[in-house]
Amino acid sequence: MGRLEDDGGAVRLGRARHVHGQSRRRGVPRPRRSADEPSNRARDRGGIRRGDPRDVRARSVEQDAPRDRVDRAVDDQARRSFRPARLTLLAEVVAASNEVAATSARSRKIAILADLLRRLEPAEVPIATGFLSGAPRQGRVGVGYSSVYAIDATAAASPSLTVDELDRAISQVEATTGGGSAGRRRELLSQLLVRATADEAGFVRRLFTGELRQGALAGLMVDAIAKAAGVPAEMTRRALMLSGDLPRTAELAMTTGEDGLRSVGFELFRPILPMLASTAGGVADALAGFDSASVEWKLDGIRIQIHRRDEDVRIYTRNLNDITHALPGIVDAVRALPVRQTVLDGEALWMHDDGPATVQE
Repeated sequence: MGRLEDDGGAVRLGRARHVHGQSRRRGVPRPRRSADEPSNRARDRGGIRRGDPRDVRARSVEQDAPRDRVDRAVDDQARRSFRPARLTLLAEVVAASNEVAATSARSRKIAILADLLRRLEPAEVPIATGFLSGAPRQGRVGVGYSSVYAIDATAAASPSLTVDELDRAISQVEATTGGGSAGRRRELLSQLLVRATADEAGFVRRLFTGELRQGALAGLMVDAIAKAAGVPAEMTRRALMLSGDLPRTAELAMTTGEDGLRSVGFELFRPILPMLASTAGGVADALAGFDSASVEWKLDGIRIQIHRRDEDVRIYTRNLNDITHALPGIVDAVRALPVRQTVLDGEALWMHDDGPATVQE
């Protein structure tokens, strides 16, 4: 198997024999082990032996191919890029998602998600977090309900898709634009779905169409991230509020802990999550927690967040999408304000002299 060696500061690719995730040079004797000690192969699978139902990950990545062909393929892959040491199957993410959906207790839901996060490789954490919250890191990729559900692909008999492979497939679909892109996107989706089991295909379809996206899922993920990383939940929420990026927050928490989360601060033109109203049993209950309060008429428009520095103005929705191009009148109004730098948050309505404009306007 190909191996990277440090030779006086220069990294070179050498050849070594492969022993299920470990390397040793030819001629070096294999260490003896006791009869009760699990083999390297079993250890690499967390002590799970072949034939155990939990052996799904190990079976999916082992290949029965001639040694020289395997070595050449590994060497080529190492030259192209580095991949996580243990690739997590998409089936594990789907199983966790299904278990969360079937569980009513919030604490149990959080425990399921936290357990999955701990098993992931660092590079997989932001990807899987996006999947589980229904918001892949690529955002919406322009694949409609009819497109993804029109593909009739025979389900795979056993899991083989990894988290990383689904992420790369979404990126490929997103990057496919221009003439003939509709057909090419269908082809890419077909190639993806034909490798998926029935459960995985259902998950992938819902992910592409936005059916998995729910605010409650994001809230669960914040608490699960805190539990998995062993950091305070409030610190995780603060980092998420200031970054507006749940996958990145998960990655920071799992790899750098409290120090990484504390490093997140406010930045102009990086929208923060909006503060939303909380429910109360009545007016008295709502006011009980405040020393003083003011009441105003509710103006029902669109929730926007505006960032300005000098003449540069950007407008974001409550979902943190940039809609500056659609609101030139508001851009002009903000530029007319006697400030150099500001952030504004609130409802926006388009008004005529005699009242609000219509939706069509």
